[in-house]
Amino acid sequence: MPGYSDYKPGLGQTTQIAGNDYASDDSMGFKQDVAHVLESYQARGTSLSDMMQQVLFSSTAREEFLSSVMESIMTSPIFMEDACVNNRFYDNYADRLTQLEENSLKQAAIESIVTGYSPIVAYNPFFLKKQWISTVFKDILMTEVPASPVINYAVEQRFLKTMDGTEYPIPDVYYDPAITRSLSAACTGAAIAENPIPLTSLKGLNLIDPTYIPGIVKNDPAVELTQDICICAVTLTDGTVVPCNIRTDVTTHQWTKGKIEYKRTDPYGNLLSTVTDTLFGGVDFVTGTVTVLAQEGNVTHVTLRGKIANRWNDRSLTVVRRVEPIQFVMPESGNRLNTPVTLEDAADALVTQNIDIIADNVDMMGRTLAEFEDFEIRDYLDRSYEAQANAGSMGVSFLDSDSLIVKGHFDAMPYESFTNNITDWMKDSREYFERVLAGLKTKLKTDEVVVVCYSHPNLIRFLQNGINWVFSDDTQISGMKISYNFGIYTSSQDRVHIVTSMYVPEDSGLHFVVIPTTKELITYKHFKYNAVIDRNYRDPVHPLTPNVMVTQRTLTVEVLPVQGRMTIAGREAYSPITLKRVLPGDVAGAVLGAAGSDAGVTTTAMKNSLGYVLTAAGTAATGHATVDTAGFGNELTGNFIQMNIQLPGVAAGGSYVVKQYNPALEQYNGKDEFVKEVGDQWVKTKTYAAQDLMDGYAFLLGDDKADVVIQLFNAASYIDGASPALTTITVKNGITFQ
Repeated sequence: MPGYSDYKPGLGQTTQIAGNDYASDDSMGFKQDVAHVLESYQARGTSLSDMMQQVLFSSTAREEFLSSVMESIMTSPIFMEDACVNNRFYDNYADRLTQLEENSLKQAAIESIVTGYSPIVAYNPFFLKKQWISTVFKDILMTEVPASPVINYAVEQRFLKTMDGTEYPIPDVYYDPAITRSLSAACTGAAIAENPIPLTSLKGLNLIDPTYIPGIVKNDPAVELTQDICICAVTLTDGTVVPCNIRTDVTTHQWTKGKIEYKRTDPYGNLLSTVTDTLFGGVDFVTGTVTVLAQEGNVTHVTLRGKIANRWNDRSLTVVRRVEPIQFVMPESGNRLNTPVTLEDAADALVTQNIDIIADNVDMMGRTLAEFEDFEIRDYLDRSYEAQANAGSMGVSFLDSDSLIVKGHFDAMPYESFTNNITDWMKDSREYFERVLAGLKTKLKTDEVVVVCYSHPNLIRFLQNGINWVFSDDTQISGMKISYNFGIYTSSQDRVHIVTSMYVPEDSGLHFVVIPTTKELITYKHFKYNAVIDRNYRDPVHPLTPNVMVTQRTLTVEVLPVQGRMTIAGREAYSPITLKRVLPGDVAGAVLGAAGSDAGVTTTAMKNSLGYVLTAAGTAATGHATVDTAGFGNELTGNFIQMNIQLPGVAAGGSYVVKQYNPALEQYNGKDEFVKEVGDQWVKTKTYAAQDLMDGYAFLLGDDKADVVIQLFNAASYIDGASPALTTITVKNGITFQ
């Protein structure tokens, strides 16, 4: 009786085809590595499947087995080179994988007690090793492997506590000069109140008095003046206060260099008169009294500065250490994959393709889990970034801005005045990259971080000469070809991990993640606990068919989600002639005909004759059409085009005032609080964070042909009508609506 295989179409050995030898097996070396381990057990007269139960329950056998599995990682030249040996997170690559193998074998041992031992467990260590190597994003979040599914962190926090019990977190406090100054004063001797004292009172004046030194007891014998006491200012007869620095002689305790000279001038700097005087007297440090006399009588008051001694430790701060626990719990069950395999399928695969279908399916499931894990991390970071971009402030006291993210922008198209080639422009413009790095480190107020930059391979070209590539997508680890590139970018101040992968969309720009190397801070964490293969679970669709199930337990979390993005423009394939743009300044007029049907046309971009690119969004039609100006919060009736232009001079982390002179602003009279009519011009003045301007500044162009002037100012020093502009752009409105 003929069997099933006699009738199944396409059966038989794969047809030999001359010239079809270009296909490669990226895992051939890995398979040989596995075969080496299996053969080592066969050489002892046993099989790994027979030994696996002993491996599960004997620590000695398990240690010997894992040593064999990990040998190719431990001896890999990649991880023995200085770039990895001296690199945080790569010097423990094998340690993390070993812990992962331990966790998975322990889980298999636990399940075997309940369901019985399954020989397929022997696949598990090799399956896990391959999966670990092939996962890209584990190197972006520096994946950690806990020894338990319940992860307890002891986050250390330190504070400075004043004598009244107020606590100030470290290092937050050091970035507020006012608070730091007050705390420094709080742990030294009490200061003399810097108030003008009449000279008439300064004849043996007793300073040991709360009137002059707040907080002390009058005539307290424990209070002692210190040698740093000085006259820091004098008041003249006309009320003018003149700063000075008159101190006492260390031996005689008399005032020295007490001459005062003040020159009165008119508004034009012309000398009117000179006032002089000489102060004399001294300090009695035993009795705590001060005497100041004026020789010529032109000084009426003096201001004293100094502190009392703190030798009795009366004033101090307390350093407080507090450990706050943070707990993360791995999900009980992660992704689960099944592969039901009938006896017929297994036999046919062995005959036609000379493969073990179970091993092949397990390998494919491992790849799928690696893809899922990569997606999980990538998607988590993207969603976290978008959430922070929309949320604004996190209310973290030491952050110097209202956001945990940093935005940057770089235009790969040089200015017309740039005479070198494109390669030089790309190389010289690394400053944009480093601005983002500086902004990210500023967010956490620490240099103890590793910054990871990941992107599509095509976007990292302008850093090429500065990157030491540790491995690339044709590198083999443990006999397996990896699918991403890892390198280290080093500048004068920064050391950055660079990871490029085809998984990252090219149009999403450069992505930055900050990983602290301290116990005090956590940004992101990715944990991987185990991955397990088992034969005892049934497939829910085919419960009567022999089945192999694989699963893994991973977890991604955030505490302070600091990220950065840097968009890159000008990457289009222009000819060399068009690879230039004009310097910021006057923008030549351009004529944009709103051609098309009467229903209108949407214009996405325009470029003027000088090469300066403006982007436009909206609809213009014959006559009066309604333009959707959602970016402005209104619907306007008339001919208007929404434009967007990059403002040179915007740096990450800054704050800016943008002033716009535009006749189209009249449309917002009474609707926008920032729009005013000044003389015969309509003006909008508004403050923006740098991140709000990274994607450009939007404005309207209408039928009125008057110039539109846009000015950029530094908000920190802005004075209306007086401050110089960082950038001024004049837009010559040559748009014609047809």
